[in-house]
Amino acid sequence: MKKLFLVYIAYYLLLALFDATNSSSQGTWTQKADFGGGIRNGAVGFSIGKKGYIGTGWDGSINYQDLWEWDQTTNIWTQKADFGGGTRSWSSAFSIGTKGYIVSGSNGSGPYTFYNDIWEWDQSTNTWMLKANFSATGRFSSIAFSIGLKGYMGTGNYFNGSSWIAYKDFWEWDQTSDTWTQKANFVTATTGAVGFSIGSKGYVLTADTSNNFWEWNQTTNLWVQKANFGGVARGGMAGFSIGTQGFVGCGEDNLKHNDFWEWNQTTNSWIQKANFGGTARNRPVGFPIGTFGYMGTGAEGIYVPTKDFWEYCDTCIVGVNETENQISIYVFPNPFSTQTTFSINGQLKMGNGKYIMYDAFGKEVKKLSIVNFPFSIERGGLPNGVYFYQITEKEKSMATGKLIIQ
Repeated sequence: MKKLFLVYIAYYLLLALFDATNSSSQGTWTQKADFGGGIRNGAVGFSIGKKGYIGTGWDGSINYQDLWEWDQTTNIWTQKADFGGGTRSWSSAFSIGTKGYIVSGSNGSGPYTFYNDIWEWDQSTNTWMLKANFSATGRFSSIAFSIGLKGYMGTGNYFNGSSWIAYKDFWEWDQTSDTWTQKANFVTATTGAVGFSIGSKGYVLTADTSNNFWEWNQTTNLWVQKANFGGVARGGMAGFSIGTQGFVGCGEDNLKHNDFWEWNQTTNSWIQKANFGGTARNRPVGFPIGTFGYMGTGAEGIYVPTKDFWEYCDTCIVGVNETENQISIYVFPNPFSTQTTFSINGQLKMGNGKYIMYDAFGKEVKKLSIVNFPFSIERGGLPNGVYFYQITEKEKSMATGKLIIQ
């Protein structure tokens, strides 16, 4: 078994030669419980604490006004109070503190109705409250995100009775005063774009053939172009942020896609990650909870709504399938400087578990007994570099992976 593991180390060292600038794994996808409301397209999603929310949308024949809560701990969906604005789809959403917000949207079919309202859902009371309308034309397929105590909405599409009109206006909503203020217009009119925020900056990836990616500064109210998106230009993607990384995936041009990409705020660079775990699709919902990202619903094939729901872990490493007992290990943070924690989904008791750590030359540098998960390891006196771990149970390999100390 040790010889096999040394071969594994050699394999990862070769990969490292081609991945010297990217210290993270390619990420892993794990399917969770299907969305409780059934098949859905054009839905909205947001997260509050350890709970995720998906609501409204269209199933191919009717629009909905329901809201469902997903518990990260139990992997269970629970229906909450129906959305106060009635049935609609292709709205936008964000969260601030313990409140969720759904803004704009459409009734989804002609004769079209477009909304310019914003509704607040209170997690503590499970109630909806209508807030002040924004001072512009109602629309659907807008971008939305929040920064601090303010929410942002802009771009989108409207039908004037004879033609479709795309917008580039950009609006700020203040939770404290319940007022809207128009900010600097986005650089181009677009619909079906994707947006997210990192710190005091907002980000929008256009839904046209340019692949342009833009950063909005809350302090200066200026748009600055960043590195172009690395994939095929498209609309209808899902996006979210974790730490200083933004993530976008799926969407459609003339084809539906299931690729998934990371943008690094520090390096201003795009990296393709592991493909979305489900089928290629358009307009899925996406949101983060802690260090995990979630995507689900949307339309696959020839506009066929879906209900599957997936968890993305950027720092998780899936063990090599050496035995039928292989498990998936979640390691965070990785890279780390002082301590990192190993955990798994679900429960696992270790009767005679061992954690073994090797340096890049295959020399054993740390060995611990494992009773259960999660468990943490300290850096100790180990220098910066690439390391490899093996977790065994009664001398059988359960998982292997790569660690980086920096």
